This record gives sequence, C-alpha cells and structure tokens, in this order.
Amino acid sequence: MNLRENIMAILHRERPEYVPFVPYRGVARISPSVELKLRGMGMGILYAWTPVYRVEYPNVHVEESVVGNVIYRTYHTPIGSMSMKIRTGLKPEAGENWIIEYPFKGETDYKVIRFIEEEAVYKPDYDYFVRLDGEVGNRGVVSAGTDPTPFIKLWTRYMGLERFCKELYRHPKEVGDLIQLIFERQKEVYRIIANSPAELVWGDDQVNGVVVSPRLFEKYYRPILDAYADILHAKHKIFSVHMDGLLKRLKDQIKELSRYRRGFHTAAYGRSNAERS
Repeated sequence: MNLRENIMAILHRERPEYVPFVPYRGVARISPSVELKLRGMGMGILYAWTPVYRVEYPNVHVEESVVGNVIYRTYHTPIGSMSMKIRTGLKPEAGENWIIEYPFKGETDYKVIRFIEEEAVYKPDYDYFVRLDGEVGNRGVVSAGTDPTPFIKLWTRYMGLERFCKELYRHPKEVGDLIQLIFERQKEVYRIIANSPAELVWGDDQVNGVVVSPRLFEKYYRPILDAYADILHAKHKIFSVHMDGLLKRLKDQIKELSRYRRGFHTAAYGRSNAERS
C-alpha cells in the first residue's frame, strides 16, 4: 500500500500496513529542510480546506485598502455597510492572518449580515481541486474545504468571541434566525461538495468546550452536522470535522456524532481561529 492508500484505509476504518504521519500543508512548511527529510522517511501532507466551489455576491461591493500589515475591508450593501480589520503577515503556525476588528458592531448589522448571506451565489468550481489532487498523487491526500458551521461562522467571521457571547445572551432570537439562514444556505454548499471529485471533506470549525457547552452543542451544532453528514454520506463522502481546544466537556456529544455514522470523523487538532480569506 502506498501512503495515500494507508491514509484512506484508516479513514475507511480498515487496517493499514502502517500508521501514516500526515500533518497539514501549512505546518509542514515551517522548515523546508525538515519537511524534505521527513518526506524521505514516509511523511505525507494533508491539503485540507481545498476549495471546490466559489462564492459570488452580485449586490455586495467589497472595498479594501492595505496600510502596513493591516487590511481594511468594508462590505457595502444597499441596506448598509460593515467594516473590519485583518492583521496579515503572521507565521503559518499562527494562522497567517487574524481579524483584529470584526464586522459586527451593533444591532443594525444583523440585517447587513442577513443580506450578505442571502445574496451569496454558490457555484461548483472543481478545476483547482482536480489539478492539486493530481500533483499530490500518492504523497498525501487532498480534502474539500467548507465554511464553518453557522454558530462558529458568526463567532469567527462576523462577531468575535466576546461580542458573540453577549449577542447570544441578549438577542438569542436574532442570533438563532441568522444561524437558521446560514444553515439553509450552507446545505446548498454541501450539495455542491457532495457532487465534487473529493472523497474526503474537511469541516472548518473551531469547537472548544470552554466556549461551546453540551447544551449549545446539542442545540446549535449537532443537528446541523447531522444534516450535512446526510448530504455527504448519500454520495459516499467521508466527513471530517475540525475541532480544537479543550474537548473533554464535549466527549459524550462528540462520541455520539461518530458512533452511528460510518464515515464521520473528528479532527481535534489544527489551525487556530484565524481569518481565512
């Protein structure tokens, strides 16, 4: 069995010839000389979060300017604008880019987020994945990437942790409505992914037991993951969900995700809560 076959054997819950060592592409780039040496010893590379679709926003104008190592980005819509700041140039192991000012500033921004999410047009775009998968060959594995689930997307893309927690407490209906909207739109994305050439799908999340309680997990996370898994498993995809941080508090909930679902995996390691743009 070659390296990729050993990786896929594990993901299919089959017996490999050996347990492969397969870090993320970004992690392996920390030291080119060490990467070359480890590759010679049999290390592979995981190309996670590889896009298989593109998103267009016909009625949203994005304005950007760069000052030093900070990107200033503004989203202009017919019903209002939101702005953010992104710190760039960080080390790969630190996530490369970090949001230092989130777009959501107040209650009027709920309607702007809703407009942006409703206006999104998702289109299949498989060419890059096919090309990268061919280049990687048997030296690793390439997985299709997804956006974070709605709960995590509001936290990591729009609000930041502190503001998100406050909004969840003060405006649970508004937050819940946005989660439902994003969930419905993301089901379209998962149908595109399910029809892609990718066998492995990497769910881009940041689940942490310090932030996500078992109650919140059961309310905002598990039903959504179940729905996405059903879409992917109908097309025989393997669904791997990225979770990092302190997870002991959620061990029973995570166990239930994988107990009855063949092809459902969790990955409790990986990149930090960085802005992926």
